[in-house]
Amino acid sequence: MNQGVTRKCNPSFFAVAAAANMRCDATTRKDSCGRPPAVDALVFDAYDALFDVHSVTAMAERLFPGHGARLSQLWRTKQIEYTWLTSLMAQDGGAARAPRPDFAAVTAMSLDYALDYALASLRLDPASSGRSQLQDAYLSLTPFPDVADALAALAPRPRWILSNGTLTMLQPPVRNAGLARHIDDHDAGRPAGAPRLTPVRARACTARRSPRSPARSRSR
Repeated sequence: MNQGVTRKCNPSFFAVAAAANMRCDATTRKDSCGRPPAVDALVFDAYDALFDVHSVTAMAERLFPGHGARLSQLWRTKQIEYTWLTSLMAQDGGAARAPRPDFAAVTAMSLDYALDYALASLRLDPASSGRSQLQDAYLSLTPFPDVADALAALAPRPRWILSNGTLTMLQPPVRNAGLARHIDDHDAGRPAGAPRLTPVRARACTARRSPRSPARSRSR
């Protein structure tokens, strides 16, 4: 489980590796030996890879002085736990099940849990919970400091976001952080707990944004 201490997928690693191992010409898209590049596209998760989910701590701290970091950690922990639970429930055969919630719903449910815990622990008025402010903060997540430069260094290879997050969750932070010019497309909106990258999704990513054809961005 990633709690913000380490990152699952650091884009700087790919930028350094690409610079060290391949000089890719933007026109021919071939390496220094004249061969097509081995990498068709680079695909990143959004949360804890590009965006720091704990950047909501600042807002949580303003709402609950001295407890912001704890609330942020609890929110993220429950978000991951609920994602796992929905995945396990979907694997259970038998009678027809209710539709799996999307990641926006899971994020809202986990925030409710974290706020209920905070309000009970601090004996605060529920009216002062700041739920809407925290939800808005999740739409303005801060990217890690190296993200923009790393993504720029990976061009012209197609750069994708493949995430549980819905487009309405992903597009605002991408736009607000000025990353739209570095992201060629999104593959978003999978049900919470669905596998991030299956062989089918991998083939779809490379087929839709082949490095031999110009990438058209839906994120701009």
